[in-house]
Order: sequence, then C-alpha cells, then structure tokens
Amino acid sequence: MNTADIERLCKGRSTVDLGCGQDKIAGAVGVDFAGNANADVRHDLDAYPYPVTDGTFEVVVLRNVVEHVRDVVGLMEEIHRIGRAGADVLITTPHFSSLYSYQDPTHQRHLALDSMDYFTEG
Repeated sequence: MNTADIERLCKGRSTVDLGCGQDKIAGAVGVDFAGNANADVRHDLDAYPYPVTDGTFEVVVLRNVVEHVRDVVGLMEEIHRIGRAGADVLITTPHFSSLYSYQDPTHQRHLALDSMDYFTEG
C-alpha cells in the first residue's frame, strides 16, 4: 500500500500516524520522538502508555516503524488500546529478504509478510 492509498483510506477518519517522521499522513495526529519529526505529540514509542485517550482512532498507521521498537507485543497492545473497536491498523515494514531490512542499524528485528498474523483473529 503506497502513501496515496493510505491517505485515501484515512480521509475523513480519525487517524494516528505512529512514528510519523517528516512525512505525516495528511489530517492525522502524528506521534514521534525525533526532533525533526512533523509530530503533534512528542513521545517515545517504546514508552507505554502513549499520551492518547483509549479508543480515539479509527485508523492507526505505522509506516516503517515496527522494526524499530523494542517490544512489539507492547506496541500492539497500545495500538489496540488507542484504536476504536474495528479500527483499521496499517503496518508497513521492509521484508526480511530486502536489503533495506539490514541497512539500518536501528532495526531491532526483521519481519515477513505474516509476522503480524500472531496479533489477528481468524
């Protein structure tokens, strides 16, 4: 899913862009710790809970973020907490077979297509 597709899905819906960096989704609340990020909320995504009210967002976006956090289970619990019932959760990450998965020394893990299946029902 490219950025234009993600922005279409988010349009008119309450959206949070976790780890937004400088390229925050239009209309989303950006959460990021980096000083150069276009964040509305400055917060370390490895520190729980996030300063966000329970059940706030219809869409939770993480583009190239999940591979950087120390505690993926904690991250997913936090996504579940801040997302509304039935929220769309959009996660992108470099595939473990991609050179991009290994080029960045801040990556904590390498993921595959079905890595997030652990967190879904059915």
